Amino acid sequence: MASKKLDLVEWAKGVIPPGLEVDHPLTVRRLALDIFDHTRDLHDLGKGSRRVLELASLLHDLGLAKGERAHNRESYRMILEMDLPCKAKRAPLVAAVARYHRKAPPSEGDREVRLLRPKDRRRLAWLAGILRLADGLDADRRGADRKVRVVPLKDRVVMEVRRPVSPPVMMAIERKKDLFVSVSRRALVVRWI
Repeated sequence: MASKKLDLVEWAKGVIPPGLEVDHPLTVRRLALDIFDHTRDLHDLGKGSRRVLELASLLHDLGLAKGERAHNRESYRMILEMDLPCKAKRAPLVAAVARYHRKAPPSEGDREVRLLRPKDRRRLAWLAGILRLADGLDADRRGADRKVRVVPLKDRVVMEVRRPVSPPVMMAIERKKDLFVSVSRRALVVRWI
């Protein structure tokens, strides 16, 4: 299994356009997979969903090659045009998860959501909610060594984040936690330890 992960990382390094950061998507990938694994009892998603999250994490900022403004929408378009190392039917979900890593959460009226199979709409909410948290945890681009532990409880989810943490990270988590809170139906309590 470790070799598959390494292959996916190497594949991503080969498709990320020159001039774009590589460390940030790798950090976001690691954090997102940690959060996914710690919350498995809540979301009840399998290996295929984990793979979708991994790809979306690695590719979420592709649109920056075209500029900062609306780069999440550009990432969506670029991912749909790629030959992804996953089943073809998963490509729209990978693109949608990357698309919703910032700004407004997915809405039933959005074209990107309407194009998904009904069962993928629930997965989108979970995976984009996790990706938003992981992206926020690396908002200062210094999260390579940052550790996260997530403990789901009956009425809340506790996320323990090892310091050092900067104010941009704390603010990003506050901005980006909405989707995770909504889909988990639990408050998110962040402890900076």
